[in-house]
Amino acid sequence: MRLVLNRRGYEQLMADGHILAEDEFCYTRDHKDIVFRCRKLNRYCMVPINYFGPADHAKTKHGHCASEDAPTISPSIACDHRCGWHGTIIQGEIQP
Repeated sequence: MRLVLNRRGYEQLMADGHILAEDEFCYTRDHKDIVFRCRKLNRYCMVPINYFGPADHAKTKHGHCASEDAPTISPSIACDHRCGWHGTIIQGEIQP
């Protein structure tokens, strides 16, 4: 599924009461997290990222590259201790 960037940002969306669609994502105001709808549960996944930088395993941050509109997040995202989803975002495409 191709994700579409909602440019209003997480904090503004929450203040407005907007709910991200399944195919939308956004960033927190400081770009420290990418936010998207959980693939399994009716909630948001907030993944810490190193915006336009490599993964920082010491700080448990995922790397972010490609573009703001079509990000690639690495390594893969494993919500093992939350919902159990394990997948990828590559050039804005979320799998599985």
